[in-house]
Amino acid sequence: MPIFTKKPSDLEAADLKAKRILDSISADFPKGSLVAIMGGSGSGKTTLLNVLSRRMRGSNMVLSALSSVTNAYVTQMDLLLPSLTVRETLLYAAALRLPSSTTDAQRRNLVEEIILELGLKECASTQVGDGASHRGCSGGERRRVSIGPTTGLDATSAYQLIKMLKSLSSKGRTIICTIHQPRHDIFFLFDHITLLSQGFPVYSGPTDESVSWFQNLVPGSFVEHLNPADYLISVAAVDNRTPEAERKTRAQLNPLVEAWRKESSIRFPASSSAETDEKQILERPVKVVQSAAISMGIVCGLVFLQLPKTLAGIRSRESALYIACGLQGYLIVLYDIYRLTSSSIALFDRERSERVVGVLPWVISTRLARLLLEDVAVPFLFSVIYYFMCGFDANAGQFFRFFAVVLLNQFTFQAFSCGFFIQAATIPVYVRWIKWVAYVFYGFAALIANEFSGKFYDCPSGNAATDPACIQYNGDFILENLSFHPNWYTVPVCALLGFVVFFNLAAIVVLRFWSVDIHVAGTHTANDKDGSERYEDVSGLKKEKERDKSVDIDVDLVDLALTIEKTSLRAGFAKHEIPILRGVTTRFEAGSVNVIMGPSGSGKSSLLNLMALRLKSTPFTRYNSSGSLLLNGFQPDESQLRSLCSYVTQDDNSLLPYLTVREMLRFAAGLRLPGSMSAKQKRERAEDVIRMMALSDCADCLIGSELVKGISGGEKRRVSIAVQVLTEPRVLIADEPTSGLDAFTASSILDVLSGLAAEGRTVIITIHQSRSELFHQFGNLLLLAKGGRVAYSGKASSMISYFGQLGYRCPSNCNPSDWAMDLVSVDLRDEKAEEKSRIKVEQILDAYEPNVGSKEKENQYGHLPPDLLRLKKEPAPFYIAFPILIRRGLINFQRQPNLGIARIGQVLGLGLVQALFFAPLKRDYFAASVNIVGAILYFVGMLQNVALYPTERDVFYKEYDDGAYSVEAFFTAYVCLEIPFEIVSSLLYSLLADIAVNLQRTIPICGESLGIIFNTLFQSTGFALNVTSVILSVGMFMGGLLSLDMIGFLKGINFISPLKYATANMTPYALRGMTFTCTDAQKLANGECPFTTGEQVLDLYKLNVNPAPMLGALVGATVVYRLVAYMILRLNRADFSHLARTRHTAKRT
Repeated sequence: MPIFTKKPSDLEAADLKAKRILDSISADFPKGSLVAIMGGSGSGKTTLLNVLSRRMRGSNMVLSALSSVTNAYVTQMDLLLPSLTVRETLLYAAALRLPSSTTDAQRRNLVEEIILELGLKECASTQVGDGASHRGCSGGERRRVSIGPTTGLDATSAYQLIKMLKSLSSKGRTIICTIHQPRHDIFFLFDHITLLSQGFPVYSGPTDESVSWFQNLVPGSFVEHLNPADYLISVAAVDNRTPEAERKTRAQLNPLVEAWRKESSIRFPASSSAETDEKQILERPVKVVQSAAISMGIVCGLVFLQLPKTLAGIRSRESALYIACGLQGYLIVLYDIYRLTSSSIALFDRERSERVVGVLPWVISTRLARLLLEDVAVPFLFSVIYYFMCGFDANAGQFFRFFAVVLLNQFTFQAFSCGFFIQAATIPVYVRWIKWVAYVFYGFAALIANEFSGKFYDCPSGNAATDPACIQYNGDFILENLSFHPNWYTVPVCALLGFVVFFNLAAIVVLRFWSVDIHVAGTHTANDKDGSERYEDVSGLKKEKERDKSVDIDVDLVDLALTIEKTSLRAGFAKHEIPILRGVTTRFEAGSVNVIMGPSGSGKSSLLNLMALRLKSTPFTRYNSSGSLLLNGFQPDESQLRSLCSYVTQDDNSLLPYLTVREMLRFAAGLRLPGSMSAKQKRERAEDVIRMMALSDCADCLIGSELVKGISGGEKRRVSIAVQVLTEPRVLIADEPTSGLDAFTASSILDVLSGLAAEGRTVIITIHQSRSELFHQFGNLLLLAKGGRVAYSGKASSMISYFGQLGYRCPSNCNPSDWAMDLVSVDLRDEKAEEKSRIKVEQILDAYEPNVGSKEKENQYGHLPPDLLRLKKEPAPFYIAFPILIRRGLINFQRQPNLGIARIGQVLGLGLVQALFFAPLKRDYFAASVNIVGAILYFVGMLQNVALYPTERDVFYKEYDDGAYSVEAFFTAYVCLEIPFEIVSSLLYSLLADIAVNLQRTIPICGESLGIIFNTLFQSTGFALNVTSVILSVGMFMGGLLSLDMIGFLKGINFISPLKYATANMTPYALRGMTFTCTDAQKLANGECPFTTGEQVLDLYKLNVNPAPMLGALVGATVVYRLVAYMILRLNRADFSHLARTRHTAKRT
């Protein structure tokens, strides 16, 4: 791969030079070998894998000399279905990936072997989860289920996983993986390694020759008892924390790059590629059953409950039939889109890129898997409920024809051409053809013919079948009024079948030719005078730091326990408790890095979340804790604890992908640092942290997201830590701060943490793997076994001697942390090993006796001393946070112009469609009876909300938990950023709507408020979108134009619907003073038209009211909905979790 570079895109500054990502990569990966790609964070490891697997493309990249590679690729993220158990996930994966000749028994046996090999026996029946809304397995267990690289695994699990990969490679597979911190015994399992630095290769060859290669180039750089992997990464890394260190390490790197450039031209003169057979795919069952349509049937049935056969009832029947064919199908499609985007389509993209699934088999298997439980059952249940609640004729043939249409129907944007909103014969000729390609037209035609053909309704003045004065109660006249023919049913049903086939074929074509690629983000230079400012000495801050003589804080945990109490709906609200932590007693001292270690599932993250008060109970999941957390022997209240601690979570979800690293830290500094600091000091503090965290090289790069490749995973981790380090907390809690980082970067992170601890701070971290030389830098060590039991607590330096007294000796050439992890881990790979290791772990746990090192003070129930109270931090005031959030939001719109285009484009598109269909609105009977209805319907605020709010909400949650700023600042900034789009879109829509029906008011803000409410109540954006759509849809046909005969209960609810007031305000302006004509065939027996004035139409819909108060009510409803949205957001962030922390006082020992 001679050259792989990124060119500046048109959006970037013209003077930017091409950014070299990978350069002159030459490597040989022999068949049946296990290969490791190593290097520091940002060296290009993941990018190289993306290129090799043909996952990275784009117009702003140049890629040359890459042979085609057929591969299976395990990404750095766990793309797993959270609702499946571990065993089910592996069974379905085996069904997809193994040859078709493999029997079901063989697949099951292989899955059970893999479960044992990966140590997943104890969680085999546990749902995988996603770590957020579905907890499920621990992070390490999810990584093992992915059979992925060892990022995020503890040392023992990583060793077992690499041994399994080694076994797979011995059977003829070529396995290439990136790895950050391999222990010494893992390193020698690899056959070949490729070492990268800054995008350049510095070695690619046999593992056993790697150390000698660098020893010859850098004499004296290797010492005994040093992990070879750590040595290789260190010798080729660039240390950019200081200008001196960067110059020195770059000077060492350049000869290494040049030496390997010469060597590679000799070792790899040419390369070739081979083809492999594509695997077959087996059927994938789907276990999730869609049930929202059942509740929709009940709600809609209540709105149209037992419709009478009066003239108003006839209008309501038309509306009810439209709801059945249009809205219900729309909500089904909306739910399916949510399900696809949440996990299914991402999993398909991954498996398709791995060549284990094809487009046609995936589409067919997906439809077959959902055929009975969703495609047939859900429309049937909706039809049974809705049809009979509406009071349609109890005729079996008519009902099953109704069900057949609902079953076949879907919803598209061509809704206006279905013949309900606008009479089909009056559609302008230039868009009339659209009705023939709009399948809602055929669905509505079939339902309307099924209901009205040959029917007669209750005419108050005579017999509808014989009295000419009752023509409006004749079903055939109603059909003619809608431009449909009586008994026109067979053709629409056949057309619907044709659309079903067409859309499935279209889906296959789109999925076949539209692949998902990874794009590379650009750089955005900050407003610095020159790049040297990143090394500027922030002496002012250092002097301030020297003046800070705050007291040290020792953290004591005394008999701390945690259980999860879950309530099961399936078991009749039965409750069961799961122990997470059992009697943890330990001390974390100031001035050193205190470490919590343990295998996956031992409760490390839960312990940190409990200490940082980040556990929140729900109605069905309650966290119960007991024991005490003491600061210097005192028991702080929750506000004091939150003020003194900063918490670095295990993920990087608090980072905004559209900001650069420098911008992210500058905004964070502005929000988190005290108001007593000037803006210049805050910027300098951000630059200081950038340098300290070795982020100088990527400071002006976009952070990026899953689809936009920005900074590396390791660099994102450092940015997350840097955000918390900005405030210089007294107690810094970090969950896996080195997870996903290479050994050199992990070492630099620990150096930074050690420096913070040396200034008197208490640093508490969890860690999976550490270098042997770093182990001796640790202060106190808490070693947990699975189940949350303590195996050791004390000085890290005393751990080896402690276990030695128990008869367990640490080999002289073994990393103490790896050895300790092996000691407390249960080997689940076979029964004998499991039994032996369980006995060993139980003996260790039984031998441990807690020794409380803290000496409680007499006034331990009092308050913290003034020196600690002085450290209490407050959220940024509104006047500081608000302008910062506004600037950050404007950058978002600038970097992602598609957001603004989408928000305005939705409204503009709807206005154009209405103008095309309705203009010019005529003054005949069709306009009076049908067209006016469609011209007034409008709601798009919810879709505008979904485009932006969920991402901003997730970041706000993290920043609010950190105490950065208030709910009021976030909510006000979001509203202020949204209002211009609402005003512009409303004006554009009003202008276009005025062409058709002279409407001048719209209500998108209420839809936006509902979007905020439900996106706050539900973490899942898709689920919130569905709930919001249901509420808005029900409100739409309760507004007064679709349902004219609602029961009293629903009429009362309708008074809180803004759509009621909007309709009552707009229709009088649109209809009063209008006169309507009709044809001779439409005239009544007395020679008059059914409707001659707009007032008669208003009387029919009971909308002949004074519009001015309705406008006031609409304004009031808009304000109320905003306030409700604010209150929901406020309550969501309030601490109502009540963890049942019975703060037992610590007794004297």
